[in-house]
Amino acid sequence: LVSEARYKLIMGTSASDPNNQTLVDSVNAFTGSATGLTLGTLYYFQVEANDVGGWSAASTSRGRPFGQATAVVSPSALAKDAENIGLSWEAPATLAAGITEGLVVAYYVIEVGMPLGSNTFTYEQLGTSTTNRFLHDGLTVKNVNLNYRIYAVIEQSADFGYVLNPGVTSSVNLFFGTAPAFTALTPADGSTVVVDRFLGLVIPLQAYSPDVPTVSISFQTTGSLPPNMEYSPTVAQVDSANKLVSQNVSVQYLVNIAGSEFYICFEGVDSNGLRTQGRCLTIIVPEPRPTFLSPAQESHFEARVGCSLVINILTEDRTSANLDTDLAARAGFIPEPAIVSVTKSSEYDSQVSSALPSGAELINSNTGVLNPQSSILSWVPQKGQEGFHYRICVQSLDSVESTVPLCMNIDLVRCQTCARVADSLQTISRQWHTSWKEIWSGNELLQNPDLVVQDQIISLGPVYVVTNGEDLDHIALRYGVSMEDLLWWNPDIASTASEASSYLLQELQEICVVPQSCVYRASISSSYNIETLS
Repeated sequence: LVSEARYKLIMGTSASDPNNQTLVDSVNAFTGSATGLTLGTLYYFQVEANDVGGWSAASTSRGRPFGQATAVVSPSALAKDAENIGLSWEAPATLAAGITEGLVVAYYVIEVGMPLGSNTFTYEQLGTSTTNRFLHDGLTVKNVNLNYRIYAVIEQSADFGYVLNPGVTSSVNLFFGTAPAFTALTPADGSTVVVDRFLGLVIPLQAYSPDVPTVSISFQTTGSLPPNMEYSPTVAQVDSANKLVSQNVSVQYLVNIAGSEFYICFEGVDSNGLRTQGRCLTIIVPEPRPTFLSPAQESHFEARVGCSLVINILTEDRTSANLDTDLAARAGFIPEPAIVSVTKSSEYDSQVSSALPSGAELINSNTGVLNPQSSILSWVPQKGQEGFHYRICVQSLDSVESTVPLCMNIDLVRCQTCARVADSLQTISRQWHTSWKEIWSGNELLQNPDLVVQDQIISLGPVYVVTNGEDLDHIALRYGVSMEDLLWWNPDIASTASEASSYLLQELQEICVVPQSCVYRASISSSYNIETLS
């Protein structure tokens, strides 16, 4: 037969303390309790059993009572979107008063209270979290006040008697309303905007919320921001239906960021954390890149004294961003060609200037279409320019260093001129030191010597090609003309540089000769012996 066992429970601050207190000494007693314990003190408990066989060996355990953890710090609740609320907090400042070891936060408990009436909530547990964050997801309610309660559950290690102890509750309120939204005034998501070269850029931001009195709206910016971006103060307008908030973002054009692109996103966030859908924009700060469309680079043209030469120049600037020309023009990128160099050259020398030769001008179009820009290089060459080669180079005023100028080559034809208003063969012959008969005889299209049409090309004489060893004196004698007239007809040879070389001629060099064939003064000998005909 087995008799009923007798149990004894002894408590003390150490296993061998003679002052240990007997809490239980009874047959078939399986529980015991102790009151009046000191928080933070470690107590030892021994249990012995006695039956017909005598007292058993003592079984020992330990336990330490401790107080509640303080409330979690800085609890906050913010709506992340239309269905989710994010909760966050910091750990309690004290896990248990006076205790520094053996305690950790096991987890946090999160409860939510739904309003039943005035200041009355019914709570349910949402879940637990081992971190300082929790997501309340899948909400279907709107325009409701929510009250969240959060507390830490403290775990004591087995060395001090394993136990879980809930801490003091902390609460936070959130009005979960309707997310704000951008108005049509705000640029659409994915838009590309261009910083005007002179006016800069202003991006209007405007959002509204139907949660009129309970929220405020601010704008947040993320992405690669231009270094000179500025924000205007926000302006709020409230009516019975909506709260409307506006703000402008401005970007000034700076040369040191020209050629850059910035990708930037805007959000409107209300005071409860509800957000608009993002609006992301590409901000372009273009760099001017003027390009000449016509004429072709290094094109060649011929011009004649008195004749009008017109060269149409077409320039566009699509900028470094390859913008449409109309958009580039609206952003202040308007090409403006200007002369950068004029090179005047002959067999004897070459001179570089920044000024156009006499009779020439560069005119930019005023048709209203500014990009592409139509320009005209207009030139009516004057006596004294024939025989020279001109290389005229133009460049847009806003060009960057890498832009290649447009260069055009113009040859002034010798021994030809254009008739001007009121010209006759007599006036032309006097200017060119010859007779009207010489000119008439050399221009078969002039049927009537008394009728010269304006802009008609008049040939003054042949262009002679110099052979090896020839000089001006012999050519003058051969054709019965004076040295002075040869220099008058060939101003390139009359130049100072040519004079310095004693008017040295090169083989195959071209010169204008107006022979005196009608007065029988020319020599027909090819051996340079003068033979006067009579």
